[in-house]
Amino acid sequence: LMKTIQLKYRKTIFGIPLWMANHSINIPLSWDELTQAQLNAWCYDINEFTIAIINNKNVQHKINVAQRNDLLFAMPFLTDEQPVFTKWIITKLTKYTPGNAFSSFTLMQYGTAEVLFFNYNQSKSEDDKHALIAHLFSCDSKIIKTLKPHVQDAILLNYIGMHRHIALSHPNVYQAPQSEENTLAQASSLVSSEPPNWLRIADELAGDKLGTVDLVLEMKCRKALAIIEDRYAKHNQSKQSDNPFAQRNEQQQQND
Repeated sequence: LMKTIQLKYRKTIFGIPLWMANHSINIPLSWDELTQAQLNAWCYDINEFTIAIINNKNVQHKINVAQRNDLLFAMPFLTDEQPVFTKWIITKLTKYTPGNAFSSFTLMQYGTAEVLFFNYNQSKSEDDKHALIAHLFSCDSKIIKTLKPHVQDAILLNYIGMHRHIALSHPNVYQAPQSEENTLAQASSLVSSEPPNWLRIADELAGDKLGTVDLVLEMKCRKALAIIEDRYAKHNQSKQSDNPFAQRNEQQQQND
């Protein structure tokens, strides 16, 4: 989905301006298409971000402010107040990552990350932030403390955006509204609100088909979330079918 644009700049030799030249740049059209270097740069400085996008030393210092602004305007997703990621971008840190849409996480690991983020969101302490990031990469928090602040910010942005994607994809689990206008705002509040009680949910799922509570918690979180979403959706549908007022409202909406 990358978009190719042309940047015009003036070639120079020994500081002497010569002819105009074109440089093709493939720019991302979504947060998922950013590279790790670009996401890190975005969390550091706008100028550094444009340099990371251009990714050519011979060109990046020869464009003017207007061209930099045009480059940014060509990526409208950057104005999103609530970024959504489906991919884990920060991969060149340790051998372990949460994976795209937390595909590497078990339900227990996913739930632990939610609790750690909730703690950090309440306290805003460096220790709680380091604990969350260390959990995401399954490493010692001492390693995380050595990371530059903007790199830590990039990791948090990636986590929040991917968690927002999970909330939007599982509206019955996170009780997100169906209205398109309010979904992102609601998903944002769900990311920062107290997480679901996954131990209780695992206890509800445990049984002949899925095994013990421990086995449920050790399931890959994407599989577990799909099962939970399906069960909650069916439960909500059955509640609605038993509610005559809900049926009447649904019939009125169809008539309108």
